[in-house]
Amino acid sequence: MGAAAEGPPPAAGASVAQASVAQGSADPKTQLAGEGPRSLPEDRVDVWLLRPEDFRHQDALEDHAHLMSSAEQARHARFHGDRLRHDFLMARALVRRTLSRYEDVAPQDWRFDIGTHGKPSLAADHGSRLRFNLSHTRGLIACAVRLDEEVGLDVETSARRNDIVRIADRFFSAEEVRALHALPVEEHRARFFTYWALKEAYIKARGLGLAIPLGAFTFRLSGAAPIGIAFDERITEDPGGWRFHHRWATTVHSLAVATPRSTATLKVFIQDARGLGLGTDGDPAAIPSTEGSAGPTDGPDAAARDRREPR
Repeated sequence: MGAAAEGPPPAAGASVAQASVAQGSADPKTQLAGEGPRSLPEDRVDVWLLRPEDFRHQDALEDHAHLMSSAEQARHARFHGDRLRHDFLMARALVRRTLSRYEDVAPQDWRFDIGTHGKPSLAADHGSRLRFNLSHTRGLIACAVRLDEEVGLDVETSARRNDIVRIADRFFSAEEVRALHALPVEEHRARFFTYWALKEAYIKARGLGLAIPLGAFTFRLSGAAPIGIAFDERITEDPGGWRFHHRWATTVHSLAVATPRSTATLKVFIQDARGLGLGTDGDPAAIPSTEGSAGPTDGPDAAARDRREPR
């Protein structure tokens, strides 16, 4: 069980409630001025968000490139198209700068291992208690951090046109499909992207990717009640052993967090990554920063998705 799925997205231009905002260029190899590593309680997940288009300052981008490992730099060079290259660079900078917010390790010194199904984790010789997950879609990159327990994070944009009902019929559980069809047509898109973000967050937390059939588990969304999950015979998990959180991070971005339930309570803090001193150009639009549970389930009737058609 977990927080309820949140309803309508924040209004465009909503103010940042918790994270400080760093304007102009900043050195990505240092901590914010006057700040040491930030504490992270065991009962909290921090999620840091950035809009990649807000970060175009050339000096900062060159510094970010130097943070990457040689393998990351090689991957960066293989991307075709400026947007893909820029988004990859900002994603790697966000992960490294975020981790250095919590431990006294320089961003360029973090090393990573890749699991059998592709999930990255901190190299074992760091001896760190930090667990993290990264997600990105067109217009938004996010990084989640928790102590000791695995965490899965997904962000999806509803700004790409496709046949969401056909996709749901093919990939969702029968119960989810019935719940989707029971809604008014104008609510289909919001429910679809709520389900999709939650599903991806769960399989990422498990670290098994699509080795877990998407129809083998069902999310139950019921107004302000906590988000529930049910498993069929293919998954031998305790449904009560998980917590989930969903909200609309922007007017078009659905965000979900999944993590094992190891504490009596769990708070999710969503914050603006410009407070990490990544360096910005101009006056970027604010990303709303929030704490804790979300409200009832619904969301935007956006025209379309962007990243990729769900598998």
